[in-house]
Amino acid sequence: MHLQSLIKVVFMLMLMALSGCSSGVVKQRQAFDFSQSERIDLWIISHDPDALPKGINQQVLKNLAEWDYPVGTKAGMTFSHTLTAKVSEVERGNTPTGFSFSAGNADPRALDYQKMDVLPISCSLTAIANPEQMSELSMGFTASESDRRALDKAKLTDHISTVCFNLLREVKWPLAKAAATATKTPSSWMPEVQVETKETPAVVHQSAGSVKPEAPELRKEIIIHNQGSPVILHFGHERR
Repeated sequence: MHLQSLIKVVFMLMLMALSGCSSGVVKQRQAFDFSQSERIDLWIISHDPDALPKGINQQVLKNLAEWDYPVGTKAGMTFSHTLTAKVSEVERGNTPTGFSFSAGNADPRALDYQKMDVLPISCSLTAIANPEQMSELSMGFTASESDRRALDKAKLTDHISTVCFNLLREVKWPLAKAAATATKTPSSWMPEVQVETKETPAVVHQSAGSVKPEAPELRKEIIIHNQGSPVILHFGHERR
């Protein structure tokens, strides 16, 4: 397959999986030490505080708690980390990753070529005792014209919960062993998309006549879990 066609297919797969949002890269200042982790204090801020629907904080807490993340207050326990979600202003910008071939004005001569309304949302996790232990994830969500005037509570709750969920997942927040058991009741809330990144050994075939086996190579694998079948993207050279 031609390289340009292959790139197009990859982006189209990402489009189908993300269903209206783009995944970002987790920015980490310093690795976390979760040996003394307790509860997570959640804060939701916005460029316009009056635009945040009432009760959204409690709903996001509920969504994350259903996945066994220790968010919110609990008797006898203190906060060890702060989770801060920031809702930025809807902006007219470049199409989010995964939309390059399907959204925005398709005419390259147009002023709004591949431009669309995007709602940027970020979520950062910080250790209270050691602020240098901090990670942040940003994602962009497609926005409608009405989102510029008033943000829908249910939709915004899903967006914020999704970004914070993926951040906690990527930094590998330690969950209780009971949370991984098969008898656990399924959560009533599902993130819009789950992005999982990991490194897997690439398939390396030993060349004929080679005496020493070649050193194993690692390549990045990104698995995008959505409401349907997961999309798995591999990055890196696979030698044969």
